[in-house]
Amino acid sequence: MSFTIETVPTLLSAEKKLLTLLAVEQKHPSQRLNLLVGSNLQRLYFRRLLAAQSGATANLRFYTPVDLAMAIREIGTTLSRHSTPDGAEILLIDEIMQNIRNKGMLRRLDPEVKGITEAVASTMTDLREANISPNEFLASLRPEDDGKIHDLAYIYEKFTRKIEGYLDRTALYEDALSPEVTDSIVHDALGGSALIVIGLYDAPTVQLELLRRCADVVNVYVVVVAPADPDFSFARQFVRNLISRGASENISEEDHGKESSENIVRYFNAPSRIAEAEEIVRRVLTLARDEAVPFNAMAILHRLDKTADDLLAATLQRAGIPVYRSAGHSIQNHATGNAALALLKILCCEPQRHELMEFLANPALSEKIPPGIKPTPALWERHSKKAGMVQGWERILLQLKEHINQLKRAEQSKHAISTAENFQEVLHELQRMSGEITNQENWEAYSACFINLLDEYLTDEEQTPNVINSIRQHVRAIGKLDIVMSSAD
Repeated sequence: MSFTIETVPTLLSAEKKLLTLLAVEQKHPSQRLNLLVGSNLQRLYFRRLLAAQSGATANLRFYTPVDLAMAIREIGTTLSRHSTPDGAEILLIDEIMQNIRNKGMLRRLDPEVKGITEAVASTMTDLREANISPNEFLASLRPEDDGKIHDLAYIYEKFTRKIEGYLDRTALYEDALSPEVTDSIVHDALGGSALIVIGLYDAPTVQLELLRRCADVVNVYVVVVAPADPDFSFARQFVRNLISRGASENISEEDHGKESSENIVRYFNAPSRIAEAEEIVRRVLTLARDEAVPFNAMAILHRLDKTADDLLAATLQRAGIPVYRSAGHSIQNHATGNAALALLKILCCEPQRHELMEFLANPALSEKIPPGIKPTPALWERHSKKAGMVQGWERILLQLKEHINQLKRAEQSKHAISTAENFQEVLHELQRMSGEITNQENWEAYSACFINLLDEYLTDEEQTPNVINSIRQHVRAIGKLDIVMSSAD
């Protein structure tokens, strides 16, 4: 089997090299080929590129590195691991750090400082994916090293011991590289066909080892854009890492033509993020109208900032431009998801009047909500303002009770009094459920309780099953935290 790096000078050259490799390896139209890309966005781009260039892509299997590890693991390992929800490792690390600190064994790192736990979690992932064992880390320490490094080594030793039985992203790589995964298993996962890698310019040790493992069984080609430019030193380092694992390099000095006559960098300034997003939309529309560039051939690279992502997506959608977000669409951008998050906040935190009213006015609410009352948010909003409601269950309910008494003393209409009393019943029920959910003794009971409340408050309309099911799935995963947290000492 061959393990070959195809080094090219430009992106256009890389795309042409990809087409050449596909033609060489695909002996007949029905033959399967495997394409490994760096991200889901690249998956979408190359699928469309290949469909436009060579027709059907049904026999192309697209993978990201973690997808490939998962495919091999599903076929080849009998290891049993507990599944955990996203973010469970942060809770586990926080628990470990709190315990270590209580024993007086932390030198520099403080779990109470905002962002420290998340940063430590990221470091733990980096260490695991660099295939560095806790013993190796500890052995590399020197007395004069920063106290934070000593803290990380101690946390890493405890973390790896506790996370060993759980399934996260890194565990997928570990299982795929397990000694019990034979050549035949890797062969079956890849369908016995070549693996072509494109769009990958940096990789941790576990991904490099995964490529080497595949090269033991099938032909592996890695297409890398690495021109002779100091700014591309990271790509050259990636090539050296592959060569150290047995790959050979073919260097293509010839540039198959310029990238494009429009390969021009233009700059603009904007006084605010909103103005910046609007200018980006104007540029996108100009490219589509004047230069016939399809929307699916455009990409926006921006700061790693969810606010910027949301703003850009909303501005593009208002202009009628279809949007694909590589990180997916947040459930809070959907009425159902927004209602679920609002309900969770109301039940678990001190309620604010505006949060209550936003939740009760959400269109995703059921036709009748506990205790069986049809929402009338406009009238309830009026009652809440006249009652002077602000925050806190006791204060809100006391103010509403006094407001109802005033309505009765003033001999207001039966309709006004009845809507205020309905509002009161709804709030009493929310208060009762708030006490019920906060009194749950473990995560499993907590998640089951919240799912029941979601079913009572939110509509299950046909057009939103994916959103509702996604929410339920995430909430059920929270119940798995009992397993993780019980292992932290």
